[in-house]
Amino acid sequence: MLDQARDLVLDERAAAGLASGEPVVLDAWLGPVRALALQLEVTALIGGRHFQPAGIGAARARVMAPEVRRDSVCWFDPEGAAGVQPGAEVALFLVRLDVLLRYLNRTCFLALRRVECHAACYEPGAFYGAHKDTFAPDILSTNGEAGRVISYCYYLNDGWIAASGGCLRLHAATEIDVAPLLDRLVVFRSADVDHEVLPTTVRRLSLTGWMSRARHE
Repeated sequence: MLDQARDLVLDERAAAGLASGEPVVLDAWLGPVRALALQLEVTALIGGRHFQPAGIGAARARVMAPEVRRDSVCWFDPEGAAGVQPGAEVALFLVRLDVLLRYLNRTCFLALRRVECHAACYEPGAFYGAHKDTFAPDILSTNGEAGRVISYCYYLNDGWIAASGGCLRLHAATEIDVAPLLDRLVVFRSADVDHEVLPTTVRRLSLTGWMSRARHE
């Protein structure tokens, strides 16, 4: 069950931070029971060989670049055409993201229409160099606006310690390192924030994606 009162408080914090142009870090976003269930479901996808090495660039021009990123990814698609159909826990996660999307539309007037989501797995030594999540002018909505508007990262790593590395480094007004702690959600404006994943010493799992204006990218 969704906790509507808690969700509203978190969504208010997300909207306020995004309105000011700052990245937002939200802990206890789903609660520990659901977070651990989601972790188990994503870990099972690794065992099922649903992850593939990640590339860089827009879909039509995507290339492998291990000097830039070394994670592997599993894309989700409810239709099953362009990725794996979400399991029960991932589906609930997407429902919660849709609640946040609709709240941001009401309060920040973002005209968001679509959520993209993939699981990312960083094995020891993996990293992702500094980048933005937009590929202008490649990814545009039908009215010419950038498709990806809000980026999010949700973490599935319990028992994380500083020696594990793997922080999300945000190059915002000030440089911020965010540890990928279980049940932590980070949101920021896709076009405005350079970010990177620092090398990890242990397996690092996340659910990552974008809220977009475009229906298809």
